[in-house]
Amino acid sequence: MRIYSFDQLIGNQHCISILKTCITQGTLPHFMIFHGVGGTGKSTCAEITALAMTCPHTKEGNPCLECISCKSNLDAIKHGTKSSTVAKVNVAQGNTKTDVDRMIKEIFTLQSSDRNCVYVLEEAHTLSAALQTSLLEEIDRLDSKTYIILCTTKLNDLIPELRSRAILFQFKRLTDKESRLLLDKYLLEHNITMEEEAKLAILNYTRGIPREIVSSTEFLSKNTKTLDELLNHINQINDTVYFGLFQTLANGTIYDLSCYLKDEISKYDTRSFVAGLKEFYIKIFFQIEGNVDTLAQTSDIMEFTYVSDLLRKVDLFSLGNMINKLPNNAKEVDFSFFLINLYQFFHGKKVSNIVKEKRQAVTTQKSIAAVSANEVEKSKEGLSSLHAFSTGTAKYNFGGGNKQ
Repeated sequence: MRIYSFDQLIGNQHCISILKTCITQGTLPHFMIFHGVGGTGKSTCAEITALAMTCPHTKEGNPCLECISCKSNLDAIKHGTKSSTVAKVNVAQGNTKTDVDRMIKEIFTLQSSDRNCVYVLEEAHTLSAALQTSLLEEIDRLDSKTYIILCTTKLNDLIPELRSRAILFQFKRLTDKESRLLLDKYLLEHNITMEEEAKLAILNYTRGIPREIVSSTEFLSKNTKTLDELLNHINQINDTVYFGLFQTLANGTIYDLSCYLKDEISKYDTRSFVAGLKEFYIKIFFQIEGNVDTLAQTSDIMEFTYVSDLLRKVDLFSLGNMINKLPNNAKEVDFSFFLINLYQFFHGKKVSNIVKEKRQAVTTQKSIAAVSANEVEKSKEGLSSLHAFSTGTAKYNFGGGNKQ
């Protein structure tokens, strides 16, 4: 569901606050560029700005959504058409010179002498440099009641001259706190109950993009029945998997590491596992070195404490450098070699020496076991003789008596 009020938006308050002030005071720039990662609210804010600038009954910078103007403009925005004062065009759908020339002509045709007019151009970066120049030539001709908002995910693809004419508004990803607030708000509004681990998985998967938080939560809450199903769908790797990896590296044998590769790591896409490992390292590094609570409250506390103690025994900075050098697109064989190097790092020895020591230990254990087995056999023989002596059919008269 689209939002048409600044006050209902979460995040990017640095942009929203200025826009509301400009609308309230009548100081909105006539040419603006909203830029940032896709899904961060550029189009939504552009639509609200267009509605508010053409609404005669704004409330603290927000459109009333009840007047004739708002209803007409809302209908145009929802159906991709244009009203007498608002038009929203995706320029990626038609970017020939004829299309742009016609669009520019429509901008000025849309102008009304007594009312504000707002034109929102989506995917502005798809215009060629020549077509951007055509648009630039008309920017200085905008009258006092015409406003143009360009929305783009690739600011650097716009020509410098166009960027320098505009007031820029950068839209950013939500912070962890804002992301959690948006997720909880959506769940509450839709009466959805969700496990804490599922929430954390969605937040990690959506990475602060509000549109993805809402769409992913909506889809997963309706179509996944268990936590494992949800995690598998978004290819989310639980921290427990990485806890197990570091335990194996620190205390396991080469054979244990081989089994871990086959039984655990092989379940996941290598690219996802590498990315997850880097994120896990960052979280646990800040937890250990900076006492920043990134994992303790979201993981098994005993497991977390144990692995933290293991990692405190090694050089965390060197470990981080090794992990960071592993390419995100590493092949499975590259990752196997990487784990062998990590194993060597944790034990502070060459892998060949580690294997040799493990073999010697096994041989020693076998020798000890063999000696023990011989001793057990001798004990059994002694016990058997005693048993035969005490239970045999012959009866003996101890103390020199005669045999009966």
